[in-house]
Amino acid sequence: MEVMDKWVAEFFLRRQQNPRIYASPLLSALKPVDSDDCLKLKVTAVLRDISNSLIRGTVDEGMLDLLEILEKLLLEEHSVIMGSLKSAYCWTAVECTLRFMWPVTALDGFFGDALERIWRTRVGTLKERESDLVTRELLKWESDLNKAFEKPEIYQKIRETNIRYNTISHLNQLLKEQWALLGCSSLESVAQKRFLKRKVNQQEQEHEPSLNKGDMLVARELKDFLLEIQRLIDPSTTQDQEPDNAMDQSVDVTPQPDGANRTEAEDSEGTSSSRRVRPHLPTPEPLNVSPLKKGRLEKPRPRRPMKFWTPEEVAALREGVKEYGKSWKDIKNSNPVVLADRSEVDLKDKWRNLFGRQ
Repeated sequence: MEVMDKWVAEFFLRRQQNPRIYASPLLSALKPVDSDDCLKLKVTAVLRDISNSLIRGTVDEGMLDLLEILEKLLLEEHSVIMGSLKSAYCWTAVECTLRFMWPVTALDGFFGDALERIWRTRVGTLKERESDLVTRELLKWESDLNKAFEKPEIYQKIRETNIRYNTISHLNQLLKEQWALLGCSSLESVAQKRFLKRKVNQQEQEHEPSLNKGDMLVARELKDFLLEIQRLIDPSTTQDQEPDNAMDQSVDVTPQPDGANRTEAEDSEGTSSSRRVRPHLPTPEPLNVSPLKKGRLEKPRPRRPMKFWTPEEVAALREGVKEYGKSWKDIKNSNPVVLADRSEVDLKDKWRNLFGRQ
C-alpha cells in the first residue's frame, strides 16, 4: 500500500463523527494490507467498526467477531491484552445470550441454541487456544447461564438484569483506551510536529524582549533609590541630577578672600585661589531607609520555555504501556534515549492526559 493511501485511509477511519464510513469497503478499495506496517491501520479499522455498531445500537455476535480479531491484532503487535478488552468480550457474550431469554421459560425459544453456539462452540475454541479473553468472570457467567437453563429462578434473575447497560459501558471504555493508545493519525502527527516547531520558535523570539524589559525596570528602580539617598545626604542636590555625576563632579570648595586677604593668600601659598579640588563629604548618619531588596539587584531568571512532548516521546510512551502496562520505571528504562528528559511522574501525567484517568 502506498504511504499516502494508508495515511488518507487512516485519517478517514479516525473521523468517528461520520458513522456511514465502513472500514471493510474502504480497505478493500486499496491495495493489500497484509504487511506488518499496516497493523495499526487494521486495528483502526476494527475500532471504527466497533464504534459504528455502538452508534447504530447493534450489539450482536458480529461484535464478538470484532473483539476476537482485535485480540489477534494486538498479539501480533506484541501488545498486552488489557482488562477493558477482556471485560468487553465477557459482557458482550452475555448480552448476545440475553437476547434469546425474552420467553418466560428457558425451554421456549432459542436460548438453548444460543448456549450451544456462543458458549460451547465459540468460548470453547478460546479455551483450546488459551486465549486471554477467557477470564474468571467469563467462566462464572458460563456456569450461571448453564444453570439458568435448568433452574427457572436463576433464569428469571438473569433475564431481569440490565446487562445491556454494562455491556455498552465496557465497550465504550475499550474504545477510549485503544484510541488513546493509537494516538493521532499520521497526517495529524505531521501537522502537529510542524505546529509545535513554529510555536517553540515564536516563544524563543518573545523571550528576549521580556528579559530586556526586566533589566530596564531593575535599572530604573536602582537609579531612583540612589537619587533618594543622595537627596537625603545633600538636600541641595536637584532631582534631575544623575547620581554618578553628582558624586564624581569636582567642585570648588576653596573660599574666595577679597582685597588684601586675597593677595596674602596668593603670596603665602604660592598657588591660585581658584584651584579646584575634589570634596570630601562627611560621613552620613544612618538613614531610616528600607534596604534595597536583593531581588531588585538580581537579573530576573529567564522563563524556561515549556518542553512539549515530541511525537517520538508519545510513541515511546504508548509502546511502553502496551508492553509493560503502567510500570513507569520499566517504560522509561525500555527506551532511555527517547525518554531521557522524562521522569516517571512525567510519564504518568502524560498518560493521564491522553487516557483521561489514573
